[in-house]
Amino acid sequence: ARAREINPGYFEVDRVDAVLASRRREAARATTLYRSALDSCDSIEEKAWVGYFYAGHLARRAFDIPTAITWAEQSHVAFGSFDTALQLGNLYVWDHRFAQGQELIEFALQQVPGPRFERIATTSLSECFKRWCDADLGAGSPVTALAKGVRAIEIGLNLHNTGSTDEPLMRSIVEAATAAVNAADATTDLPASTASKLIQTISGVAADRRFRVLLPWNALERAVASIAVDAHPILGPDLLAAIAEPTTEAPTHASYDKPQGVQLHGSITRIGPKYGFIAHSDFPDKVFIHGGSLRWPTKLNDLAVGTLVEFTPYLNAAGEQQARDVRPIE
Repeated sequence: ARAREINPGYFEVDRVDAVLASRRREAARATTLYRSALDSCDSIEEKAWVGYFYAGHLARRAFDIPTAITWAEQSHVAFGSFDTALQLGNLYVWDHRFAQGQELIEFALQQVPGPRFERIATTSLSECFKRWCDADLGAGSPVTALAKGVRAIEIGLNLHNTGSTDEPLMRSIVEAATAAVNAADATTDLPASTASKLIQTISGVAADRRFRVLLPWNALERAVASIAVDAHPILGPDLLAAIAEPTTEAPTHASYDKPQGVQLHGSITRIGPKYGFIAHSDFPDKVFIHGGSLRWPTKLNDLAVGTLVEFTPYLNAAGEQQARDVRPIE
């Protein structure tokens, strides 16, 4: 409000207000503010700057991908940066312009400013090939779909296996694996070499137990279990074996020595509006709770320090103990 009083015609005042309105999901108000900001711009660069944020709003809040692409293209022409390339690449992917999306995301990967941004861009590239796989399968081209699904897995795993990983990247890998399995199931006369590569790639995912606690893992298991054994008498059993629970402990983190995937009882030691912590004798560093980890209809404000709860521990993508299916004990 103070900034608007000082300089009501400055485009950044409306742009910042538009960003905040969009975050509050006030889509119509945000759109009006962005348009006002654009009207106040004096140069092409200023319009491109506002257009970059406007494109994100149009895509995520107004669901207007074509107009979002128009503004994202103008921004990328003006700046040619990591951010503009990644934004426009993702928009092209959402618009099923996969080759253009791939080219721009790969361009962004050549300019990554740090490890976190490399993970973000790699996740986008993996998702590009996964969506491309889904589109080819829907168009009746399971062979090309399978190739793109395997490529999506490989893109994600290559970075994940370096130790630079996070939950969005891991989810994209598992979702790509599910898409590849679906494509393989729809492929008649699957070459042995192609089947072998798929099995090897899926085995690379299944070898890391951290993937198994992610929600998309259940869809992968269902896809493998649904493979038509009469059409794929070797692929089906081999994939089932590939995703079977390992019998040896994974050596990647000492916390795997702790109980995983079983229901335990503990007590709340700290609770806030978005997260909290559970105390349990097996976990001296406490177990993290996120607001999305609660069993419906439990809410975080139903919990208080000292509340006894039931929870399932698992190791998250950061290698830390986290709880899911949290509920108070009656």
